[in-house]
Amino acid sequence: MVDADQTFVIVGGGLAGAKAAETLRAEGFTGRVILICDERDHPYERPPLSKGYLLGKEERDSVFVHEPAWYARNDIELHLGETVDAIDREAKTVRFGEDGTLVRYDKLLLATGAEPRRLDIPGTDLAGVHHLRRLAHAERLKGVLASLGRDNGHLVIAGAGWIGLEVAAAAREYGAEVTVVHRDQTPLNSVLGPELGQLFADLHRDHGVRFHFGATLTEITGQDGMVLPGLAAALACGLVVGIANWALIRGFAMPPIIATLSSSLVFQSVAIAYGRGLRISPPDGFAAFTTWQVAGVPMMAVAGFVLAAIMAVVLQRTIYGRSVLAVGQNPRAAHLAGVKVERTRFLTYALSGGFAGLAGALMAGYFGGASLDMGKDYLLNSIAVVVIGGTSVAGGRANLPGLWGASLFLFLLVTMLNALGTGTGLRLVLTGLIIIAVIVAAGGEKTR
Repeated sequence: MVDADQTFVIVGGGLAGAKAAETLRAEGFTGRVILICDERDHPYERPPLSKGYLLGKEERDSVFVHEPAWYARNDIELHLGETVDAIDREAKTVRFGEDGTLVRYDKLLLATGAEPRRLDIPGTDLAGVHHLRRLAHAERLKGVLASLGRDNGHLVIAGAGWIGLEVAAAAREYGAEVTVVHRDQTPLNSVLGPELGQLFADLHRDHGVRFHFGATLTEITGQDGMVLPGLAAALACGLVVGIANWALIRGFAMPPIIATLSSSLVFQSVAIAYGRGLRISPPDGFAAFTTWQVAGVPMMAVAGFVLAAIMAVVLQRTIYGRSVLAVGQNPRAAHLAGVKVERTRFLTYALSGGFAGLAGALMAGYFGGASLDMGKDYLLNSIAVVVIGGTSVAGGRANLPGLWGASLFLFLLVTMLNALGTGTGLRLVLTGLIIIAVIVAAGGEKTR
Protein backbone atom coordinates (compact mmCIF):
# COMPACT_ATOMS: atom_id res chain seq x y z
CA MET A 1 0.00 0.00 0.00
CA VAL A 2 1.65 3.24 -1.14
CA ASP A 3 -0.41 6.37 -0.47
CA ALA A 4 2.19 9.04 0.26
CA ASP A 5 -0.20 11.93 -0.41
CA GLN A 6 -3.08 10.64 1.68
CA THR A 7 -3.97 11.42 5.29
CA PHE A 8 -5.47 8.84 7.63
CA VAL A 9 -7.00 10.30 10.81
CA ILE A 10 -7.70 8.06 13.81
CA VAL A 11 -9.89 9.39 16.61
CA GLY A 12 -9.42 7.45 19.84
CA GLY A 13 -6.44 6.50 21.98
CA GLY A 14 -7.33 2.98 23.01
CA LEU A 15 -6.08 -0.40 21.81
CA ALA A 16 -8.06 -0.21 18.56
CA GLY A 17 -6.69 3.21 17.59
CA ALA A 18 -3.08 2.32 18.39
CA LYS A 19 -3.28 -1.03 16.61
CA ALA A 20 -4.87 0.62 13.57
CA ALA A 21 -1.90 2.99 13.33
CA GLU A 22 0.48 0.04 13.72
CA THR A 23 -1.31 -1.95 11.01
CA LEU A 24 -1.24 0.96 8.57
CA ARG A 25 2.54 1.20 8.82
CA ALA A 26 2.96 -2.58 8.78
CA GLU A 27 0.92 -2.81 5.56
CA GLY A 28 3.09 -0.17 3.88
CA PHE A 29 0.96 2.97 4.16
CA THR A 30 3.36 5.91 3.70
CA GLY A 31 0.98 8.86 4.06
CA ARG A 32 0.22 10.93 7.15
CA VAL A 33 -1.21 9.07 10.12
CA ILE A 34 -2.77 11.36 12.71
CA LEU A 35 -4.01 9.93 16.01
CA ILE A 36 -6.18 12.21 18.17
CA CYS A 37 -6.98 11.32 21.76
CA ASP A 38 -8.79 13.32 24.43
CA GLU A 39 -6.56 11.87 27.14
CA ARG A 40 -3.06 13.18 27.82
CA ASP A 41 -1.65 9.66 28.21
CA HIS A 42 -0.30 7.68 25.27
CA PRO A 43 -2.69 5.01 23.91
CA TYR A 44 -3.17 2.20 26.40
CA GLU A 45 -5.16 -0.98 27.01
CA ARG A 46 -8.15 -0.72 29.34
CA PRO A 47 -8.66 -4.32 30.61
CA PRO A 48 -5.60 -4.25 32.94
CA LEU A 49 -7.00 -1.17 34.71
CA SER A 50 -9.37 -3.31 36.77
CA LYS A 51 -6.92 -6.19 37.21
CA GLY A 52 -3.19 -6.28 37.88
CA TYR A 53 -2.62 -2.54 37.58
CA LEU A 54 -5.36 -1.76 40.09
CA LEU A 55 -3.75 -4.20 42.51
CA GLY A 56 -0.34 -2.62 42.07
CA LYS A 57 1.10 -5.82 40.57
CA GLU A 58 1.73 -4.25 37.17
CA GLU A 59 3.70 -1.09 36.46
CA ARG A 60 2.10 1.91 34.79
CA ASP A 61 4.15 1.44 31.60
CA SER A 62 2.75 -2.08 31.17
CA VAL A 63 -0.68 -0.82 30.10
CA PHE A 64 0.57 1.21 27.13
CA VAL A 65 0.14 -0.33 23.69
CA HIS A 66 3.51 1.05 22.50
CA GLU A 67 6.35 2.87 24.17
CA PRO A 68 6.15 6.65 23.58
CA ALA A 69 9.15 6.65 21.23
CA TRP A 70 7.44 4.15 18.90
CA TYR A 71 5.10 6.82 17.54
CA ALA A 72 7.94 9.13 16.54
CA ARG A 73 9.89 6.25 14.96
CA ASN A 74 6.89 5.32 12.85
CA ASP A 75 5.95 8.90 11.99
CA ILE A 76 2.61 8.80 13.81
CA GLU A 77 1.39 12.32 14.60
CA LEU A 78 0.01 12.24 18.13
CA HIS A 79 -2.38 14.87 19.47
CA LEU A 80 -2.91 14.00 23.14
CA GLY A 81 -5.34 15.79 25.40
CA GLU A 82 -7.26 17.09 22.37
CA THR A 83 -11.00 16.63 21.84
CA VAL A 84 -12.60 16.36 18.40
CA ASP A 85 -15.58 18.72 18.35
CA ALA A 86 -16.59 18.66 14.69
CA ILE A 87 -16.42 16.32 11.68
CA ASP A 88 -17.42 17.56 8.22
CA ARG A 89 -17.98 14.48 6.08
CA GLU A 90 -18.54 16.44 2.87
CA ALA A 91 -15.37 18.54 3.24
CA LYS A 92 -13.57 15.60 4.86
CA THR A 93 -12.23 17.66 7.74
CA VAL A 94 -11.83 17.13 11.48
CA ARG A 95 -11.68 20.00 13.95
CA PHE A 96 -10.08 19.43 17.33
CA GLY A 97 -8.32 21.11 20.24
CA GLU A 98 -8.91 24.36 22.05
CA ASP A 99 -7.44 26.36 19.17
CA GLY A 100 -9.75 24.73 16.62
CA THR A 101 -7.08 22.94 14.59
CA LEU A 102 -8.56 21.82 11.26
CA VAL A 103 -7.21 18.73 9.48
CA ARG A 104 -8.32 17.34 6.15
CA TYR A 105 -8.51 13.56 5.87
CA ASP A 106 -8.77 10.98 3.12
CA LYS A 107 -9.77 8.20 5.52
CA LEU A 108 -11.22 8.54 9.02
CA LEU A 109 -11.42 5.89 11.73
CA LEU A 110 -13.54 6.48 14.82
CA ALA A 111 -12.19 4.25 17.59
CA THR A 112 -13.41 6.12 20.65
CA GLY A 113 -14.74 3.09 22.52
CA ALA A 114 -17.62 3.22 24.99
CA GLU A 115 -18.26 5.06 28.22
CA PRO A 116 -19.59 3.36 31.37
CA ARG A 117 -23.26 3.94 32.10
CA ARG A 118 -23.62 6.68 34.70
CA LEU A 119 -26.20 6.41 37.44
CA ASP A 120 -28.93 8.99 36.92
CA ILE A 121 -29.48 9.61 40.61
CA PRO A 122 -28.67 12.48 43.00
CA GLY A 123 -25.16 12.53 44.44
CA THR A 124 -23.08 11.00 41.64
CA ASP A 125 -21.01 14.21 41.39
CA LEU A 126 -19.86 14.09 45.02
CA ALA A 127 -16.27 13.54 46.10
CA GLY A 128 -15.70 9.87 46.89
CA VAL A 129 -17.87 8.66 43.99
CA HIS A 130 -15.68 7.03 41.35
CA HIS A 131 -16.02 5.62 37.85
CA LEU A 132 -13.54 3.31 36.16
CA ARG A 133 -12.76 3.58 32.49
CA ARG A 134 -9.60 5.63 32.10
CA LEU A 135 -6.06 5.32 33.36
CA ALA A 136 -6.52 8.41 35.52
CA HIS A 137 -9.59 6.78 37.10
CA ALA A 138 -7.60 3.64 37.90
CA GLU A 139 -4.76 5.66 39.43
CA ARG A 140 -7.17 7.53 41.65
CA LEU A 141 -9.06 4.37 42.59
CA LYS A 142 -5.83 2.55 43.43
CA GLY A 143 -5.00 5.21 46.00
CA VAL A 144 -8.55 5.09 47.37
CA LEU A 145 -8.44 1.30 47.81
CA ALA A 146 -5.08 1.46 49.57
CA SER A 147 -6.46 4.11 51.92
CA LEU A 148 -9.63 2.11 52.60
CA GLY A 149 -7.52 -0.96 53.34
CA ARG A 150 -5.36 0.92 55.86
CA ASP A 151 -8.33 2.50 57.60
CA ASN A 152 -10.66 -0.53 57.43
CA GLY A 153 -12.93 1.53 55.18
CA HIS A 154 -16.00 0.44 53.26
CA LEU A 155 -16.48 0.44 49.46
CA VAL A 156 -19.91 0.20 47.84
CA ILE A 157 -19.96 -0.94 44.20
CA ALA A 158 -22.95 -0.39 41.93
CA GLY A 159 -23.14 -3.29 39.51
CA ALA A 160 -21.85 -6.87 39.54
CA GLY A 161 -20.51 -7.09 36.01
CA TRP A 162 -16.97 -8.12 35.17
CA ILE A 163 -15.42 -4.80 36.17
CA GLY A 164 -17.51 -4.50 39.33
CA LEU A 165 -16.43 -7.96 40.49
CA GLU A 166 -12.78 -7.34 39.63
CA VAL A 167 -12.79 -4.10 41.62
CA ALA A 168 -14.49 -5.90 44.50
CA ALA A 169 -11.77 -8.58 44.50
CA ALA A 170 -9.04 -5.93 44.38
CA ALA A 171 -10.62 -3.98 47.24
CA ARG A 172 -10.78 -7.11 49.40
CA GLU A 173 -7.14 -7.84 48.66
CA TYR A 174 -6.29 -4.34 49.90
CA GLY A 175 -8.28 -5.11 53.07
CA ALA A 176 -11.34 -2.92 52.52
CA GLU A 177 -14.91 -3.91 53.36
CA VAL A 178 -16.95 -4.36 50.16
CA THR A 179 -20.67 -4.33 49.42
CA VAL A 180 -21.97 -4.88 45.88
CA VAL A 181 -25.46 -3.69 44.89
CA HIS A 182 -26.85 -5.38 41.77
CA ARG A 183 -30.28 -5.22 40.15
CA ASP A 184 -30.30 -8.89 39.00
CA GLN A 185 -30.48 -11.93 41.25
CA THR A 186 -26.93 -13.11 40.46
CA PRO A 187 -23.73 -11.51 39.10
CA LEU A 188 -23.24 -11.59 35.33
CA ASN A 189 -26.77 -12.94 34.93
CA SER A 190 -27.28 -11.60 31.41
CA VAL A 191 -23.87 -12.89 30.27
CA LEU A 192 -23.43 -16.27 31.96
CA GLY A 193 -26.88 -17.15 33.25
CA PRO A 194 -28.01 -17.75 36.85
CA GLU A 195 -26.05 -20.97 37.52
CA LEU A 196 -22.60 -19.67 36.63
CA GLY A 197 -23.52 -16.29 38.11
CA GLN A 198 -24.21 -18.00 41.44
CA LEU A 199 -20.75 -19.61 41.32
CA PHE A 200 -19.15 -16.17 41.05
CA ALA A 201 -21.34 -14.88 43.87
CA ASP A 202 -20.29 -17.75 46.15
CA LEU A 203 -16.62 -17.29 45.24
CA HIS A 204 -16.69 -13.61 46.16
CA ARG A 205 -18.69 -14.25 49.34
CA ASP A 206 -15.98 -16.70 50.40
CA HIS A 207 -13.55 -13.78 50.17
CA GLY A 208 -15.70 -11.48 52.26
CA VAL A 209 -17.74 -9.57 49.66
CA ARG A 210 -21.34 -8.78 50.65
CA PHE A 211 -24.09 -8.65 48.00
CA HIS A 212 -27.50 -6.97 47.76
CA PHE A 213 -29.26 -8.54 44.79
CA GLY A 214 -32.46 -7.27 43.20
CA ALA A 215 -31.67 -3.77 44.42
CA THR A 216 -30.65 -0.45 42.87
CA LEU A 217 -29.12 2.71 44.28
CA THR A 218 -31.59 5.61 44.45
CA GLU A 219 -29.49 8.38 46.01
CA ILE A 220 -25.96 9.07 47.21
CA THR A 221 -25.66 11.49 50.10
CA GLY A 222 -22.56 13.31 51.31
CA GLN A 223 -20.62 16.42 50.43
CA ASP A 224 -17.60 17.51 48.40
CA GLY A 225 -15.74 18.08 51.62
CA MET A 226 -12.19 17.81 50.26
CA VAL A 227 -12.44 20.28 47.38
CA LEU A 228 -11.81 23.38 49.48
CA PRO A 229 -8.94 21.74 51.44
CA GLY A 230 -7.47 20.67 48.10
CA LEU A 231 -7.63 24.20 46.73
CA ALA A 232 -6.09 25.47 49.96
CA ALA A 233 -3.26 22.94 49.61
CA ALA A 234 -2.61 24.01 46.00
CA LEU A 235 -2.58 27.66 47.09
CA ALA A 236 -0.19 26.86 49.95
CA CYS A 237 2.17 24.93 47.64
CA GLY A 238 2.21 27.88 45.25
CA LEU A 239 2.99 30.29 48.09
CA VAL A 240 5.88 28.09 49.24
CA VAL A 241 7.32 27.95 45.72
CA GLY A 242 6.99 31.70 45.28
CA ILE A 243 8.71 32.38 48.61
CA ALA A 244 11.45 29.88 47.73
CA ASN A 245 12.09 31.74 44.48
CA TRP A 246 12.31 35.04 46.36
CA ALA A 247 14.78 33.47 48.80
CA LEU A 248 17.01 32.27 45.93
CA ILE A 249 17.03 35.70 44.32
CA ARG A 250 17.53 37.51 47.61
CA GLY A 251 20.01 35.14 49.24
CA PHE A 252 22.20 34.31 46.26
CA ALA A 253 21.73 37.40 44.10
CA MET A 254 20.54 35.19 41.24
CA PRO A 255 18.83 36.65 38.17
CA PRO A 256 15.08 36.03 38.58
CA ILE A 257 14.68 33.99 35.39
CA ILE A 258 17.56 31.68 36.38
CA ALA A 259 16.18 31.27 39.90
CA THR A 260 12.67 30.43 38.74
CA LEU A 261 13.79 28.01 36.00
CA SER A 262 16.22 26.17 38.28
CA SER A 263 13.69 25.93 41.11
CA SER A 264 11.08 24.58 38.69
CA LEU A 265 13.43 21.70 37.84
CA VAL A 266 13.92 21.00 41.55
CA PHE A 267 10.20 20.97 42.29
CA GLN A 268 9.48 18.83 39.23
CA SER A 269 12.06 16.30 40.42
CA VAL A 270 10.46 16.25 43.87
CA ALA A 271 7.03 15.74 42.30
CA ILE A 272 8.33 12.87 40.16
CA ALA A 273 10.02 11.19 43.13
CA TYR A 274 6.98 11.65 45.38
CA GLY A 275 4.21 10.95 42.91
CA ARG A 276 6.07 8.33 40.81
CA GLY A 277 4.07 9.32 37.74
CA LEU A 278 0.74 9.11 39.57
CA ARG A 279 -2.00 11.13 37.94
CA ILE A 280 -5.15 11.65 40.00
CA SER A 281 -8.46 12.75 38.54
CA PRO A 282 -10.37 15.56 40.27
CA PRO A 283 -13.76 15.01 41.90
CA ASP A 284 -16.50 15.05 39.30
CA GLY A 285 -18.14 18.08 40.92
CA PHE A 286 -14.94 20.10 40.77
CA ALA A 287 -14.31 19.06 37.17
CA ALA A 288 -17.85 20.14 36.28
CA PHE A 289 -17.25 23.49 37.99
CA THR A 290 -14.09 24.21 35.97
CA THR A 291 -15.90 23.46 32.69
CA TRP A 292 -19.14 25.23 33.64
CA GLN A 293 -20.68 27.40 30.92
CA VAL A 294 -23.59 29.81 30.90
CA ALA A 295 -25.10 30.61 27.50
CA GLY A 296 -21.97 29.18 25.91
CA VAL A 297 -19.64 31.43 27.93
CA PRO A 298 -17.05 29.59 30.10
CA MET A 299 -17.35 30.78 33.69
CA MET A 300 -13.59 30.31 34.16
CA ALA A 301 -13.04 32.99 31.50
CA VAL A 302 -15.46 35.29 33.34
CA ALA A 303 -13.61 34.65 36.60
CA GLY A 304 -10.30 35.42 34.88
CA PHE A 305 -11.70 38.68 33.54
CA VAL A 306 -12.94 39.70 37.00
CA LEU A 307 -9.59 38.81 38.59
CA ALA A 308 -7.71 40.84 35.95
CA ALA A 309 -9.98 43.83 36.66
CA ILE A 310 -9.36 43.53 40.39
CA MET A 311 -5.59 43.31 39.94
CA ALA A 312 -5.67 46.32 37.60
CA VAL A 313 -7.25 48.32 40.40
CA VAL A 314 -4.73 46.94 42.90
CA LEU A 315 -1.77 47.94 40.70
CA GLN A 316 -3.02 51.41 39.90
CA ARG A 317 -4.93 52.43 43.03
CA THR A 318 -3.22 50.87 46.03
CA ILE A 319 0.04 51.54 47.85
CA TYR A 320 1.17 47.98 47.25
CA GLY A 321 0.47 48.18 43.51
CA ARG A 322 2.30 51.49 43.10
CA SER A 323 5.20 50.04 45.10
CA VAL A 324 5.41 47.09 42.69
CA LEU A 325 5.57 49.44 39.69
CA ALA A 326 8.15 51.65 41.39
CA VAL A 327 10.40 48.70 42.26
CA GLY A 328 10.09 47.47 38.68
CA GLN A 329 11.14 50.83 37.26
CA ASN A 330 14.11 51.50 39.56
CA PRO A 331 14.64 49.61 42.83
CA ARG A 332 17.19 52.09 44.17
CA ALA A 333 15.01 55.10 43.44
CA ALA A 334 12.07 53.31 45.04
CA HIS A 335 14.16 52.62 48.16
CA LEU A 336 15.19 56.26 48.40
CA ALA A 337 11.53 57.23 48.08
CA GLY A 338 10.68 55.14 51.13
CA VAL A 339 9.36 51.99 49.44
CA LYS A 340 10.04 48.73 51.29
CA VAL A 341 11.71 47.09 48.31
CA GLU A 342 12.36 43.61 49.69
CA ARG A 343 8.99 43.39 51.39
CA THR A 344 7.31 44.33 48.12
CA ARG A 345 9.33 41.73 46.23
CA PHE A 346 8.54 39.09 48.87
CA LEU A 347 4.79 39.74 48.67
CA THR A 348 4.87 39.81 44.86
CA TYR A 349 6.70 36.48 44.50
CA ALA A 350 4.45 34.88 47.13
CA LEU A 351 1.32 36.21 45.41
CA SER A 352 2.56 35.07 42.01
CA GLY A 353 3.26 31.59 43.36
CA GLY A 354 -0.13 31.41 45.04
CA PHE A 355 -1.93 32.35 41.83
CA ALA A 356 0.13 29.74 39.96
CA GLY A 357 -0.86 27.05 42.47
CA LEU A 358 -4.52 27.98 42.19
CA ALA A 359 -4.28 28.01 38.38
CA GLY A 360 -2.69 24.56 38.46
CA ALA A 361 -5.58 23.17 40.52
CA LEU A 362 -8.15 24.69 38.16
CA MET A 363 -6.28 23.33 35.12
CA ALA A 364 -6.27 19.86 36.70
CA GLY A 365 -10.03 20.09 37.07
CA TYR A 366 -10.46 21.31 33.51
CA PHE A 367 -8.23 18.64 31.94
CA GLY A 368 -9.53 15.83 34.13
CA GLY A 369 -6.29 15.25 36.04
CA ALA A 370 -2.96 16.73 37.00
CA SER A 371 0.28 15.93 35.20
CA LEU A 372 3.71 17.51 35.25
CA ASP A 373 3.57 18.65 31.63
CA MET A 374 -0.01 19.88 31.46
CA GLY A 375 1.06 23.54 31.40
CA LYS A 376 3.91 23.31 28.90
CA ASP A 377 1.69 24.33 25.97
CA TYR A 378 0.92 27.60 27.75
CA LEU A 379 4.48 28.66 28.55
CA LEU A 380 5.20 30.49 25.29
CA ASN A 381 1.63 31.76 24.98
CA SER A 382 1.65 33.24 28.49
CA ILE A 383 4.86 35.15 27.72
CA ALA A 384 3.40 36.28 24.39
CA VAL A 385 0.20 37.57 26.01
CA VAL A 386 2.15 39.58 28.61
CA VAL A 387 4.56 41.10 26.08
CA ILE A 388 2.02 41.79 23.32
CA GLY A 389 -0.40 43.17 25.90
CA GLY A 390 1.94 46.03 26.71
CA THR A 391 3.52 44.90 29.98
CA SER A 392 7.23 45.69 30.10
CA VAL A 393 9.46 42.62 30.48
CA ALA A 394 11.99 44.87 32.21
CA GLY A 395 9.43 45.84 34.84
CA GLY A 396 7.81 49.08 35.83
CA ARG A 397 4.87 49.04 33.41
CA ALA A 398 1.77 46.85 33.57
CA ASN A 399 -1.25 46.75 31.29
CA LEU A 400 -3.82 44.25 32.51
CA PRO A 401 -6.55 45.24 30.01
CA GLY A 402 -3.92 44.65 27.34
CA LEU A 403 -3.70 41.00 28.44
CA TRP A 404 -7.22 40.40 27.18
CA GLY A 405 -6.56 42.22 23.93
CA ALA A 406 -3.40 40.15 23.40
CA SER A 407 -5.26 36.94 24.24
CA LEU A 408 -7.92 37.72 21.64
CA PHE A 409 -5.23 38.63 19.11
CA LEU A 410 -3.42 35.31 19.60
CA PHE A 411 -6.69 33.41 19.44
CA LEU A 412 -7.61 35.08 16.15
CA LEU A 413 -4.08 34.48 14.82
CA VAL A 414 -4.22 30.77 15.65
CA THR A 415 -7.72 30.48 14.18
CA MET A 416 -6.56 32.14 10.96
CA LEU A 417 -3.50 29.89 10.70
CA ASN A 418 -5.66 26.82 11.31
CA ALA A 419 -8.03 27.93 8.58
CA LEU A 420 -5.03 28.18 6.24
CA GLY A 421 -3.98 24.66 7.23
CA THR A 422 -0.65 25.58 8.85
CA GLY A 423 0.95 23.25 11.37
CA THR A 424 1.83 23.67 15.03
CA GLY A 425 5.49 24.37 14.27
CA LEU A 426 4.74 27.39 12.09
CA ARG A 427 2.35 28.77 14.71
CA LEU A 428 5.07 28.58 17.36
CA VAL A 429 7.61 30.24 15.06
CA LEU A 430 5.22 33.12 14.31
CA THR A 431 4.42 33.53 18.02
CA GLY A 432 8.13 33.71 18.83
CA LEU A 433 8.74 36.26 16.06
CA ILE A 434 5.89 38.42 17.37
CA ILE A 435 7.38 38.37 20.87
CA ILE A 436 10.82 39.35 19.53
CA ALA A 437 9.32 42.15 17.43
CA VAL A 438 7.39 43.58 20.39
CA ILE A 439 10.44 43.46 22.68
CA VAL A 440 12.63 45.11 20.03
CA ALA A 441 10.01 47.80 19.48
CA ALA A 442 9.76 48.40 23.23
CA GLY A 443 13.53 48.65 23.49
CA GLY A 444 13.60 51.13 20.66
CA GLU A 445 11.08 53.32 22.46
CA LYS A 446 13.27 53.43 25.56
CA THR A 447 16.35 54.49 23.65
CA ARG A 448 14.64 57.45 21.97
